[in-house]
Amino acid sequence: MPRWRRWLPALLFAATIVTTLIAGVSFSDPADLLARHPELRGQALDILLLLRHPALLVLGLPYAAAALAILGAHEMGHFLACRAYGVDATWPHFLPGPFLFGTFGAFIRIRSPIPSRRALFDIAIAGPLAGYALTLPALAYGIWTAHPGTIPPGTEGIDFGDSLLVRTLARLAWGKGTATQELWVGQIFLAGWLGQLATFLNLFPVGQLDGGHLIYALCGPRHRLVSRAARWGLLAFLLILLLAPAGLFEGRLAITHAGLQNILPWLVWTALLFLVIGDRHPPVIEWQPLGRRRLLLLALAIAILILSFIPVPIRLVGAG
Repeated sequence: MPRWRRWLPALLFAATIVTTLIAGVSFSDPADLLARHPELRGQALDILLLLRHPALLVLGLPYAAAALAILGAHEMGHFLACRAYGVDATWPHFLPGPFLFGTFGAFIRIRSPIPSRRALFDIAIAGPLAGYALTLPALAYGIWTAHPGTIPPGTEGIDFGDSLLVRTLARLAWGKGTATQELWVGQIFLAGWLGQLATFLNLFPVGQLDGGHLIYALCGPRHRLVSRAARWGLLAFLLILLLAPAGLFEGRLAITHAGLQNILPWLVWTALLFLVIGDRHPPVIEWQPLGRRRLLLLALAIAILILSFIPVPIRLVGAG
């Protein structure tokens, strides 16, 4: 193996630490930033400012640590399950990202056949359960420690959509009708938000995603039918999102700016599902019953999928 490939996971991890620290700084409370560094008043918080004042990166540590812990727990769940079944897999590879969250997630690569149906199920579900074990407390902590605060009218910014889980936590902590868009939720919450989005995407029952593995372990070759139905179901959902703001349910069909903004976050994911991920799944060597315990875990995974669904994940606000 070339030496650079041995060092690749560590290099990617180091780069992701930097990019998530930068993202964390951008998620910092502006009032807290100016309280600590009043000399920065009136300066734009951008990469040039961080290059001049690299010490500011420490402000992004809560987000970076929480996001890397959640993503790392997910992939280590898969990795340790592979080890338990003697399946050859790489260490987690983190993907740095230059935009918004500072990362495109993480992955492991499985390099040997899956020995059995139960092994496939356990390897697939270990990641989402491990990641969600950290995602849930991050979301709860972020909501319970939030304080009221919204983007001032006319200011450009980003609204992060709420899942059913987040709405429920916000209602428990702040009362009926409260949405996180009315709160300053902080960096830990946003790391948890990223974690639940990553969990939902991975549990989507398509191809060789975690959800695709679970469906294959459940129903074998019929996995392809479920995978196709899920992909086309998502496309139908996007069509509803696109047309609903124009009055789809009042008999009016038109494409509006609001409709386009609704589907924009999903377009890349939809293209990946259709053009890259596909429906194929390699067979497992041994086929045996899953048992009641695994079926209960499958029900838990479905509940997590539903609770983590965010109809419109990201929406630009205040852009005129």
